[in-house]
Amino acid sequence: MLPRTLVRRSVAPLVLTALLGVVSCSKDTSSSSSGTTTTIPSRCAPKTGEKAAKALSRCATDSVAYVENEDATGTGVVIERKGKRYILTNAHVVDPFDTADITVAGARTEAVPVLGIDAGADIALVGPLTTKAELTALTVATTTTLERGDDVYLVGFPGEVSTDDPADLETTIASGIVSRTREVKEFGQKYFQTDASIAGGQSGGPLFDDKGSLVGISGLSFADDEFALVLSGTDVDEAITRILKGDGDDYPAVPRTETDDMVEKGTIELRDASETQQLFIPSSDEDRTLDFTLDMTNSPVVSITSNVKDDPIAISHNTTDVLTELQKQVAASKGGKPDEIPDPSAYGIDEKAMKPETSPGVFHVDLAADEDTYIAINAPLAPGAFSATFTSSIPVTLLAGTTTEEPIKVGDSVDRVLQSFDNSADYLLDLKEGQKVEILAASPQSDLGMVIIDPGVQLTPIALFDLTSAEGVEMVDDSDEGLYGLDALKALTAKTAGTYRIRLYSNDGVTVLARLSVKDCDEAKCGKSAKSSKTATTEAGG
Repeated sequence: MLPRTLVRRSVAPLVLTALLGVVSCSKDTSSSSSGTTTTIPSRCAPKTGEKAAKALSRCATDSVAYVENEDATGTGVVIERKGKRYILTNAHVVDPFDTADITVAGARTEAVPVLGIDAGADIALVGPLTTKAELTALTVATTTTLERGDDVYLVGFPGEVSTDDPADLETTIASGIVSRTREVKEFGQKYFQTDASIAGGQSGGPLFDDKGSLVGISGLSFADDEFALVLSGTDVDEAITRILKGDGDDYPAVPRTETDDMVEKGTIELRDASETQQLFIPSSDEDRTLDFTLDMTNSPVVSITSNVKDDPIAISHNTTDVLTELQKQVAASKGGKPDEIPDPSAYGIDEKAMKPETSPGVFHVDLAADEDTYIAINAPLAPGAFSATFTSSIPVTLLAGTTTEEPIKVGDSVDRVLQSFDNSADYLLDLKEGQKVEILAASPQSDLGMVIIDPGVQLTPIALFDLTSAEGVEMVDDSDEGLYGLDALKALTAKTAGTYRIRLYSNDGVTVLARLSVKDCDEAKCGKSAKSSKTATTEAGG
């Protein structure tokens, strides 16, 4: 149940590199309470008789950056705070790495540190920048009021404009209008909805009004990319301030190059059959051969993947046997027969991927240059906690954390940052028989789900593999709540007194802010508080 995959938001699937540069720019000395410059650089505003798009094209040349790493590309904006310059972008653009490569004004700077992120706003700062390049810092407008029908412009680097030559990179500019303003009251955020075209790679890009003011940062789209949702400048500015004050959120900060604290041996620990742990090997300039061994007691399943290939480059031979056994057990639990299970070939496992396993738990794998490697390990048949030792000829770092567990009371609302490779977070809720509560798993921008487990129910491998086969286990996903209708909502009447387990997880695969709330229906009105559009939404690339 809930194995971690390397699913990202709809970022452009290109190698990311880092962030870039700083230096001279005209600005006035006035500032807002958060330290922002209140005037817009004059070169962003249209000159007499000049179209706004032309002015923004000039401004973008040395103010809008191309952001890269091994997993994605995106867009960023040069900003300045207290004499230092940073790249402002979406958190999901740089996630999960500790650095990013930045290209701006025709020059690239590699491995610029990710200073921090604000998971709820999906905002990240990269820097400070040290380049000598001639850049112009932009101001995030916090007082500009946009109304329906106002002209706006999105600037960014769609994935298809990527190139190995920084001098060939060129921003695109899309015009549109503000079609409406959307508010996420649960989190106090405002988004501008616009029909300006947005595509993969433009996440983190600026939205300008017709006067050249930077009024928001893009990152989300819906209705098959027909509309963009742009976080307002006020919310962006508040996120920047939190990060600079050191109040940002926990972040994986996975190293993009080999570090001294990586290991060649260790122990994988899993809480139960639902968990997956991942080991990570950064890319190299050269082809390499990985020799990896794992203790195969309790039949763990191993899958070795690359960040640029859809299918595993290596997989353990026991994978089909484990899946078949699980299917048999599920069929038996439902009163079925063994001949009702699918043929192993139906699992779609390429036998070529099994060849690198030379004997049980011993892998000899060719790794291509410039590709990250992920080693995923889980134990679908393990009846409980599981551990296994491993050795690796190439140093690795552990990505995934174990499932946490903490109490929650009726009436509580708790915030939790789920990092990219976290399995899930468990909350224990004590209820009386017949007690009515409403449980909400909400996020400002992300897709959350939860599993509610009745008191005394054991999470067996069968239950974790197939929730529909387990009594007292219910999976709750989209409930038409929240900005995108992807929050999870459940009205629950306790059948028995006891401790209910709420397993909270994210469907996104990037670091997200989650809020779990439990409302007492005898003391407050329960029911869906606000219906949101049923239109499917996606996160724009990069």
